[in-house]
Amino acid sequence: DGIAYCQMIFDANGRPIDFTYLRANKNFEPLTGLKDVVGKNVTQIIPGITTSNPELFEIYGRVASTGIPEDFEIHVDSLDRWFFVSAYSIKKNFFVAVFQNITERKLMEKKIEDAKIAARNVFEDLQAEQKELALTRAHTEAILASIGEGVITVDLLGTITRMNQAAQLLLGWKEEDAIGKLLFDLVPIENEKGKLIEHADRPTSIALLAGTSTTTTTTTTDEAWRGSLSMIKTIPGVYYYIRKDKTRFPAGISVTPVISENTVVGAVELFRDITKEREIDKVKTEFVSLASHQLLGPITAIKWHSEMLLSGNAGPLSARQRNFCEEMLQSSKEMIDLVDALLNVSRLELGALDLKLEPTDVVAVINQIITVQKGEIARKNISFTIRVADDLPVILADQNLLRSVVINILSNALKYTPPKGTIECSVRRVKVGERVDGRKINEDSIIIKIADTGCGIPAHQQDKIFSKLFRADNVRMLNSGGTGLGLYIVKLIMDRFGGLVWFESQEQKGTTFFVSIPLVHKILDVSL
Repeated sequence: DGIAYCQMIFDANGRPIDFTYLRANKNFEPLTGLKDVVGKNVTQIIPGITTSNPELFEIYGRVASTGIPEDFEIHVDSLDRWFFVSAYSIKKNFFVAVFQNITERKLMEKKIEDAKIAARNVFEDLQAEQKELALTRAHTEAILASIGEGVITVDLLGTITRMNQAAQLLLGWKEEDAIGKLLFDLVPIENEKGKLIEHADRPTSIALLAGTSTTTTTTTTDEAWRGSLSMIKTIPGVYYYIRKDKTRFPAGISVTPVISENTVVGAVELFRDITKEREIDKVKTEFVSLASHQLLGPITAIKWHSEMLLSGNAGPLSARQRNFCEEMLQSSKEMIDLVDALLNVSRLELGALDLKLEPTDVVAVINQIITVQKGEIARKNISFTIRVADDLPVILADQNLLRSVVINILSNALKYTPPKGTIECSVRRVKVGERVDGRKINEDSIIIKIADTGCGIPAHQQDKIFSKLFRADNVRMLNSGGTGLGLYIVKLIMDRFGGLVWFESQEQKGTTFFVSIPLVHKILDVSL
């Protein structure tokens, strides 16, 4: 310890104003940092101490005048040190100060106190966050409970982590029994024929692997193809969920991956029972098919009689009569085209189309179509070119369906390309993993590309272009005819029978369509 023996100095009113060091031990200097203090007043050694530490004079003054010892801690500002002091009085107006330098201890105590304050603040923040999380959880629970669709959340491996009330009712599983189990094992999925869908082909697996939202096409309404140009991967056909009691129901499924820090960590699957939708859609399609069949007979009769009148079988016609007959004939042809298109749509949607697979030369099919269209190409003075790769194999396909795809795209290009415009067609082979127009091709395929310099598709309507009966605003103003079914049929065929179709377009600059046909033709069940 440091020891100092001092004489207290009082003013005329008995107030302590200074003290003189009379003795100091050898530890005094290292503990205080003060040298040669004996015989000197403290105000000489530490100027300003009366202002910075007036309590020091008050305590030493009391001890020197009363003789009562005191212990205290003090921070001497001028020295920037903490001391623990025990003061005693040997005789009146004199005192002995025994002290220790406790600066390090005080610093440690301050750190501890700061740490306590910080911990208290963290604890209070955690409590606030827990309250916020509890509130958010309550909101989430309320939202999940109010959602009419089934909601299941899974982790990256497909393990169920949550299941809302609607999902429990639809599937027959309780949440507590489902959590921790693999969705793929707990809830099997089948196609319409009862064939089990493999794990890798389920919407949830596709979403987890690809990191993009996945949805199934559940109906044949205009909404069926919405989002086909966005980051949503559309899976054709209807899937059936198998309940706990082994019964099943058709489900409309939408899966969105959960992404954290650019990494897929799970997925949220929404599904609903679409039994009624399927029934309504089937009735609607059957009605269209029946009505189309009934219309076809009278329209064909009108066409036949118009042709007979124009041929002169009923006698000569005046110029005005001939004009009327030609208009009837043209209108009847357009009506027949519309009815044929509606019948094709109905057959595709009902799965009533007889599929005829045979070895097919894609280029030969395209050349046949071009030959038929040569008259229109020449009439509009269109610059038409076709480029064909040398390594094209013969594939297994339905030639009528392939012909329908190409005809619909090519006829649109001819219809909406102005006179003296340009149409380019190319056919080539691509390998799995290659990119075409920025799109990765997942199978060895043949790519048909048809590019025109026509009116293009408005950007705000491009997501609707494969919808049934849809025609863009700019082509409606051209009064160019058309049913709005051609591209719908193309998309329906490609989705139902294996393949891809997409496009890029700029209004007033033209449109390019791409058709991807897998070399190993994976025919889907036509009843889908």
